[in-house]
Amino acid sequence: MAWYAIARELRDVTFGLARHEDKTASLDVWGVNSTLSSLEVDLKLQLISIQSGKILLEKRLESKLLSNQSTEVLKEFDISQLDSSDVVASIVYKHPITGSMLRSSADWPQPLKYIHFPNRQVELSVHGEEVRVRAERPTKGIILEVGGDDDEGILWSDNGFDIMPGETVIVQSRGISGRRVLASWYGGT
Repeated sequence: MAWYAIARELRDVTFGLARHEDKTASLDVWGVNSTLSSLEVDLKLQLISIQSGKILLEKRLESKLLSNQSTEVLKEFDISQLDSSDVVASIVYKHPITGSMLRSSADWPQPLKYIHFPNRQVELSVHGEEVRVRAERPTKGIILEVGGDDDEGILWSDNGFDIMPGETVIVQSRGISGRRVLASWYGGT
């Protein structure tokens, strides 16, 4: 799963989040542009309730990401009005070159072992070699696999990803050829 996580973080354009809970709860947001040109990026910071799946706060932002470096987008954005232990933060953005809608890695409250993940309502559908995953509530670490012991020759375009409400993650696969696809995640199956 580490390979997939690293591949997501090494996209040519991506965003990072860091939560601080010193005196008040706040977030830092930065963008990373590995291309050789400065890029204008439209993004949305979403704060979502882990238990209900409701968007508690959504902030639209525009950022000019300088070439081949990271750029600060928000510094110490106050989230103290929310119950930080029930908030996952994530960035949705439109890739300025491909036009694809992408999601950053999510920032979950720590330690994860104290978060309860009941009733995520994860839906999985398979269409040939394409797997579509949705969830009604924020879900940590979706892992796709095939039923049985023989998974030799199976390739996934992504795995071990987080998913947020209202989002459909499409994973391309090779080698599942009609076999049953299973999903598990942190705190459930």
